[in-house]
Amino acid sequence: MREIDYSHYFGQDEKIRLRLFTFAEFSSQRLMFTIENLNGEYVGGVNLNSIDEKNGTFSIGVQVDRDHRGKGYGTRAINILLKYAFLELRLKQV
Repeated sequence: MREIDYSHYFGQDEKIRLRLFTFAEFSSQRLMFTIENLNGEYVGGVNLNSIDEKNGTFSIGVQVDRDHRGKGYGTRAINILLKYAFLELRLKQV
């Protein structure tokens, strides 16, 4: 599978950036993002899973590399993703 790297960042705050990526066999039920610090260093990943547009539900997965844990990266990534899920995708329930 080939990774498609979008040239823009999806979301950002004062500490992290999220970059959307997908594979050729992209599923409309999952959106996957990398978490990077502002130096461009890979920190981990976060995704929306089991997206059910009809019922407005979804789940979230997050993985932060061991060296970057305890620094708030996962919390910040989830906050950005929740805003997107509720405000842009109009989903209703995690």
